[in-house]
Amino acid sequence: NEANSVIAPILTSIINEVSNSIGFYKSQFAMSKNLQNVFLTGGTSNLPNLDKLFESNLNMPVEKISIPSKNSKILTANKEELVPGQVYAPAIGLALRGFDNATDININLLPNEEKIFNALKKKLPGIFSLIVVALIAFMGIGYAFNSLNGKNKLTVKDLNSKKQELSLYDKQLNKLNKELESFEEQISKLIDIQTDKFFHTKVLGELAKVIPKELWLTKFSRSASSVVIEGKVKGAFIQIADFKDKLEKSKMFKDVEIVSANVERSKTEQPIQDMRVFTIRMELE
Repeated sequence: NEANSVIAPILTSIINEVSNSIGFYKSQFAMSKNLQNVFLTGGTSNLPNLDKLFESNLNMPVEKISIPSKNSKILTANKEELVPGQVYAPAIGLALRGFDNATDININLLPNEEKIFNALKKKLPGIFSLIVVALIAFMGIGYAFNSLNGKNKLTVKDLNSKKQELSLYDKQLNKLNKELESFEEQISKLIDIQTDKFFHTKVLGELAKVIPKELWLTKFSRSASSVVIEGKVKGAFIQIADFKDKLEKSKMFKDVEIVSANVERSKTEQPIQDMRVFTIRMELE
């Protein structure tokens, strides 16, 4: 019982952190990745029923995993001891990360947008190199053309040949420029998507901290520097004013203004009991 009383708060804290991480990941990349399992490893995973405790709190399948070893005896303190595979699984995994291309560790939880973004970043140096090479070749041909022309050694046939070469390089350079513009446009779109996701998550998280239980939001919109929210509340108008005061105390918002606050009416023009609708506009810090 004493051991349980010591371990329980720590496990609760760990479960909360894992749950928060999963929730944040889903809010960011829910369209790209679908989390299906949770795996436990390390020495602590040998605690009885630990997997069932995580499974009941996370509402996801939970499994214990270990790293199989041909020799389960490990030398500790000048003694050979039988140690379960879970104990050294994290340390072995970290050690394997240090060997380039020596293992098949290919786990990548990045969403498709991030993968495309990283791939484009890797290709940009090569594209710039091709452009530089094309420019150098173009300048070299131009220098040769001027030198030969000055000595009156170029024939019409030579000129036509050089013209064709220049035309070919010019087409290749135009093609590279178009590819570069396309890559830059895709990167810009991906950056805008990531920024927009982060913005909405941050603003909605801040609103969730200060919104009263009796009040709920029905619409959320924003411009470059301001946010407009609409909602309803059961009770008096003072609750809307209290909500406005809480928003003003937030470090994220400023110049909070109640645009409208009215009694919601039914089709028969009779007021619905204790129901108010409101619109609030605020600027971003």
